[in-house]
Amino acid sequence: MYLVRREEPVRDSITGKSVWRSAFKRAALYFLGLDLLAFYYYILGNFQGFLADTQILLLGVVSALSSAAFLTGLGGLVRELLAWFRRKETPGWTGVIGWVACLALSAALVLVSHSIRAFAAGI
Repeated sequence: MYLVRREEPVRDSITGKSVWRSAFKRAALYFLGLDLLAFYYYILGNFQGFLADTQILLLGVVSALSSAAFLTGLGGLVRELLAWFRRKETPGWTGVIGWVACLALSAALVLVSHSIRAFAAGI
């Protein structure tokens, strides 16, 4: 007779939290940080006289990074809510508010970059 061992979720040995929570958080903050940096370069380029093609390229980078930040933020929020329903854990409300803020900021940057690109193209 074989004994079936139940697989335990992968946990961080120090904090005991799920590795996925840390991975989503780090990825979302990484993409959001790069996104804000690219948007800063776009704003700086307006004052420094960057070429129009460079500005459009920077807006494309902002759109891509905002989409990546939105998807990782959404994954983190879904993971947080699933852990709440499945394990009956009390959710960290500051974490949920942080995920929603990440989603809102990345969605706002996507809308701004797409609207500027549409305005520059002559709508």
